[in-house]
Amino acid sequence: MLSETVYLRLKTLGPLKRGRTLAKEAPRELPVATDRIEPLKPYLSDQVWTMIQLQLLCVYLRPNDFQHHTDVWIVEFAEHKTAFREHRRTLYFGPRAQAMRAPYLENRQGDAFLFNPTEAESDRRAAQHATPPEGVLIAHHVL
Repeated sequence: MLSETVYLRLKTLGPLKRGRTLAKEAPRELPVATDRIEPLKPYLSDQVWTMIQLQLLCVYLRPNDFQHHTDVWIVEFAEHKTAFREHRRTLYFGPRAQAMRAPYLENRQGDAFLFNPTEAESDRRAAQHATPPEGVLIAHHVL
């Protein structure tokens, strides 16, 4: 849809650099405060709660991503958002993170994501039909 000249000119443009152009800067996205996350725990399945806890520490991971050379497990990412700047992205998992991750390794292929939305929804539905937590009133309607 573009002429070759326009395409080549656009291709030679460099990226916009934060604070160095007249372009409007988007406000920085801040993470949700952890004191706002904790009250959600009683309403989430174990898998979703663990996923939230680990996501506070990391990104989407697969079993094959972990290097188990020491007591601390390591994940090194070849692809990430600052790779073009030749920055390394490495995550370290100590005993607490390892323990949180353990239940999601069962029956997982090495290249499958640790957290499976379909499985999480199945767990949520099963919990929904189980005995309600103490203090929760379930209304029954007769038609």
